[in-house]
Amino acid sequence: MIIALKPNGVLYMSFNYGDSDREKNGRQFTDLNDAQAEVLFRQELYS
Repeated sequence: MIIALKPNGVLYMSFNYGDSDREKNGRQFTDLNDAQAEVLFRQELYS
């Protein structure tokens, strides 16, 4: 995702707070807590 951004581009992500993967009305959701969001961000930043 970071590579696809234009210089000074903005990446918006929104997650429900939690630590589960779930399905609701046929849609898949991934809830993240602070630590999981940090890991996700750092993986994307340094990959």
